[in-house]
Formats: sequence, structure tokens, C-alpha cells
Amino acid sequence: ATSSGGVAVTPVVAISVALNDTIAEIQDGPTLTTTGDVTIKATQTTDTRTEAEGAAEGSDAAVGASLGLTVGVDSVSALLARDLTTSDGGALLISAQGAAASRTSAKASAVGAEEDDETTTADDNGVDQQTAQQRNFADQRTTESTGDTGSGDAEDNPSAETESGTVSVAAAIAVNIEVARSNAAIADGVTVDADGAVTVRSGANTDGVSNADASATRVRP
Repeated sequence: ATSSGGVAVTPVVAISVALNDTIAEIQDGPTLTTTGDVTIKATQTTDTRTEAEGAAEGSDAAVGASLGLTVGVDSVSALLARDLTTSDGGALLISAQGAAASRTSAKASAVGAEEDDETTTADDNGVDQQTAQQRNFADQRTTESTGDTGSGDAEDNPSAETESGTVSVAAAIAVNIEVARSNAAIADGVTVDADGAVTVRSGANTDGVSNADASATRVRP
């Protein structure tokens, strides 16, 4: 986003809430009898990217804060929920494999955010407040659109803090929260009589990156 003129205000917010579920299962029912192999396999690959970039140019004053927020909740599961009998060397494979990638970037190329108000402590954790407000907004819109609870299954927002305490002002804020679950199972009480090998396996590969860049922000006199 770009603004220009005597006074420019360019708050930029980019939000991604990705809720991905991949399920493969044989549901509860009468005993399944079969010849040959039985395979229950769930595979999921996700890539979520969020970019917020603000640019403001003003002859007198320019304020441009950039916030990028990504919340990814990725779940992959494979389940056998009924008794199974195989013959003729039939093997059983239950597999759940997930690969989740998420990246958040925020870039403020103008003067940056408003200065800290030193006359009050109300904004001493201003960055945390901004992040919480935007996540709540995203959850509300997600619920309205899908009926889902949004990012409720994810971890709480990490706090923006240094050894001196919480951060009140930042020109660029990037928050990346990724939750990846992988589960392969035989349900409780299920009996498997397989003529071949029984293999139950799950795996998850998760990569998350967040990058906040305020290197081009000018220092106001």
C-alpha cells in the first residue's frame, strides 16, 4: 500500500488463517475380509505465505506500520476403525504423512509506526495488542465464513519482547504460528488378522519462517 502527500498514513495488515484437514479411514462396521493388501494412506502438503508491505511518502509526516500474521493448523490422519482379516499374504499399511510450510514477511519502507506515548503505560505492550486484535478479527471472519472456530487450535501469539520488556512500537511486525499434526492408528478394540505384515506409521515435516524488515525506515527528527 502506498500513500503520498502532506500527511500519509498507511497501516498495512495481511492475515492468513489456514485450517487444513486430510483424513483417510475405514470407518466402524462389520468385519472386513479381503484377499491381498489393504492400504489406508493420507498425504498432505501445504504452503501458506503472507506478505505485508507498506510504503508511505509524505512531505510533512508519514506513518506506515506493517503487520503480517499467519496461523496454520494442518492435520493429517489415517485410521482403521473396524476388524480386518486378510488372506493370500495380504498386508496392512496405515500411513499418515504431512509436510507443512508457512512464511510471514512484513516490510515497512516509510517512517514507520507512530512514536511511543511516554505519558502513559497503556501502549507499553502495543505490538502484542495489535497482533491480538488482528488475530481476533481473523478468527471472527473465519467463523462467519466457515463456521469454524478459526485459530483456536493454535498456540497463543508469541509476545514481542526483549530483555528490557515488551515492545510498544514497531514499524514491521511478522508473526508466524504453525501447528502440524500427523496421526496413524488402529482404533481401540479393533482386531487385525493379517496374513502379511502390519505397518502403522506417521510423519510430519514442518517449516516456518517469519521476517520483519524495517531497514528502510527513516528516523524522524
